[in-house]
Amino acid sequence: MYYIRFESIRCMMKKVALLLVLFLAQAAMACHCLTVNEAKKEALKTNKFVILHFSKFFMFDDDASIQNSTMPEEGKEIFRNFIYVCMPRYATEQYYRQYNVKTFPQMLIIDANGRELYRLNYDNLGEILEALIDFTLPNTFLGNELNQFAKKKSYNTAMRVAQKYFDYSLLVDAKFRPNIYKVGQSYLAEAESLLLKNDADYGEKDQKLQLMKLFHWGYEKNFSLLDEKLAEMQTAKIHPGNLGIFYFLKYLSAKAQQSADFLSIQAQAQTIEGFDSYAKKAELILTDRA
Repeated sequence: MYYIRFESIRCMMKKVALLLVLFLAQAAMACHCLTVNEAKKEALKTNKFVILHFSKFFMFDDDASIQNSTMPEEGKEIFRNFIYVCMPRYATEQYYRQYNVKTFPQMLIIDANGRELYRLNYDNLGEILEALIDFTLPNTFLGNELNQFAKKKSYNTAMRVAQKYFDYSLLVDAKFRPNIYKVGQSYLAEAESLLLKNDADYGEKDQKLQLMKLFHWGYEKNFSLLDEKLAEMQTAKIHPGNLGIFYFLKYLSAKAQQSADFLSIQAQAQTIEGFDSYAKKAELILTDRA
């Protein structure tokens, strides 16, 4: 469903390429901007990513905005998929430092929690178009997880966001996936920092975290390295609550490589309650054409 939707958007984008590049080439544009914090809140409400536009010059008008500026209608439609923030240096110096912006104009796509997803390359129109397409979130996708994390930063909420980002990587072009993996891993690092050693379930949670740190190898289809990492773990020491994740990784790797022990791994995996959802996820990864 998501792939069909993205394909229709891609067709529309190709028709407005010239209009968009003319807009992006302007030294100044009319805008009535939200603050970064306001934009993050709006992004959470609307399930969108945020575009931070760093530039030397902006023309401010009391009732002007990116939506009713002189930009062509087709260009406006693209940017409506994002929460737009203009970033004049004199008023937003802290963000120039935070995101290490040294050359401008520069556009960054960030999520509602401020994690950088992508830097738009002004010299490559095709890449800009593809990025804007692929970073347009499907309805409701990621929204609940980002909202829960924003409300309460915890091990559990960070882990859920990380998992959702790995799933999101399947919806974008291969060239953007390393960015998505990096964001997913950053939320895993956040989960690790929020996991307290005096937590009653510390052992189980830490083991789950170590398993999820291997996810990107599976999503990247680097199965030989995934096998090496899994070989370092003893099945007998896997906590019952983590068997689903453990066997998901073993099942994925074994099926991808047509391993001799796949059938035995499959048989064991099928005894785990709820493994059907993991099997479906594995099929999505293995049938992905990118």
